[in-house]
Amino acid sequence: PVAAGEEAPAFFNQPTSPDLVIMDIHLEGEWDGIETTRSILERHEVPVIFLTSNSDDATFSAAKQVKPQAFLSKPFRGRDLKHAIELA
Repeated sequence: PVAAGEEAPAFFNQPTSPDLVIMDIHLEGEWDGIETTRSILERHEVPVIFLTSNSDDATFSAAKQVKPQAFLSKPFRGRDLKHAIELA
């Protein structure tokens, strides 16, 4: 797990990189989850699921630009997350 968006791309330089990213929109640091995802996807092909308590139309529209596999609003049901992971 990574708290600050700027740290996330380096997480993929480890011997075993993630098969899936579950990303919050609000992160510590200068990058939000959308910018962090954009940076990750520039170098790595990996499915992304957004989880956020900020589900307003502007946030959803911004998130759509990076083509996530799912966008789930908090609080979410465990079954919805499970289904999103299986689809991704």
